This record gives sequence, structure tokens and C-alpha cells, in this order.
Amino acid sequence: MKSLNNIIFIKIILLFFFILNSLYGRSQNGSIICNNILKDSSIYEENLFGEIFINKDLYKGPKYFNSTWYYGEIILENNKHVTNKLLNYHLMSNQLIWLRSSDYKQIVVLSEKVKEFIIYNKETGRNEIFRNIKFKPVYFIDSVTTYLQVLSEGKVNIYAYRKERLNNNYNEFILVNEYYIQIDNGPLKYITPNRWTLYLAVGDYKTQIKKIVRSNHLRIRREDDLVKAIDIFNHEISSK
Repeated sequence: MKSLNNIIFIKIILLFFFILNSLYGRSQNGSIICNNILKDSSIYEENLFGEIFINKDLYKGPKYFNSTWYYGEIILENNKHVTNKLLNYHLMSNQLIWLRSSDYKQIVVLSEKVKEFIIYNKETGRNEIFRNIKFKPVYFIDSVTTYLQVLSEGKVNIYAYRKERLNNNYNEFILVNEYYIQIDNGPLKYITPNRWTLYLAVGDYKTQIKKIVRSNHLRIRREDDLVKAIDIFNHEISSK
């Protein structure tokens, strides 16, 4: 009888150690997961929680700035950096959308928590920078705070306001771009993409930018050429 009791006791002890070992193993796995979270800055994911985005747009046309999701980085208002997140910019609502990898739900990131975000577009090789800026859009009575894409920075900054307009005739959304110039960190000025409004907006720098446009045969109506003109000017100024 004692022998049987001893065997039962030994089995209980072994079972106890097995359970402890199992719990320890889970703890170790949990630590590994935790470390991964820290590496991709998910420790700050509580700052990204907003409402779940449900796309109810029944119209044709692009819904997002990019046709696919790219990894990017979010700089929060407290200057914390949240990295390695799948991001996109929803054009109709002008909101940053985070594709949560745990369940692939789209989350609207609360804009008041965001200073700026960067999308690393691997197709173009460019960093698409959007900054939360308070300004007065053209045709608006009051100022608003929304995301503007940073196209060039320096002595002269140029931003693009990416938004959509509904074309009722074709039942589709159309991308609309508004461009704003900022001189020496002053107020933002709306410009239409042509030489004359650009020259008027840049004020004292008109002669230099005019020379850049002419010598490089740039067509300011094209966004790439507009940005190139300002990039060259900012480079020349910073080199002096």
C-alpha cells in the first residue's frame, strides 16, 4: 500500500513540475512577444487607438492616397515615435488609417495625437511626409487643422493638401490638390500651379526662382517641376 502511495505521490510531484515548467515556458514566449512589441514601438499603440474605420463609399475613384499599404512611422504630439506600422491616408475623410496587423482591421488614428506621419513608399523609393498643420484653406472662412503633405522644406516650404471632390456626373471621387507656399516659416499662402502666382508668393525670392525655372526649363503647372524649382532654390540658399 505504501508503495502505491509513493508512486501516486511521485506522479503528483512530476505533474506539479510539469505544470510549472509549462507556465515558465509560456512566460518565456510572452517575453519574446513583448520584446518584439518593443522593437516595433507597439508599446505606444494605445496612442493609435481610434474608431474602427468602415469604408462605406459606394463611389468609383481612389479612396486612399496609395493603392497599397506601406510601412511607416508616426510621430506623436509627445514626440514619441511609433514605427513599423502599415499606414495609408484616406482622401475623403483626410484621416490617417492604421492597418492593425493583429486582426487586419483599419483604425482611424486620432489626429489630435499625431504631429506627423511618414509613409515609406517602396515603389517610388520616396518618403511621403504628412504633417498636422493649422492653416486657412482657400475658400474657407475659418482655419482648420488637417494633414498637409510636405513636398519641400527649407527657406521656402511647399505643401500639398490632398483631398477628394465628388463628381456627381460620373458618380466618382476625383483627387484635388491644393498647393501652399510658406516663406521663412510665415503664414501659408495658397498658389495655383503656374509661374505668375509662384513668383508673386515668393516675394523677395522672385528673381532667383525665376532664373531657376528658366534655366532648368521647368513647367510649374506640373507638380514635379514645381517641387524641383523649390528644391533647387532651397539647396542654393543653404549652400551659401
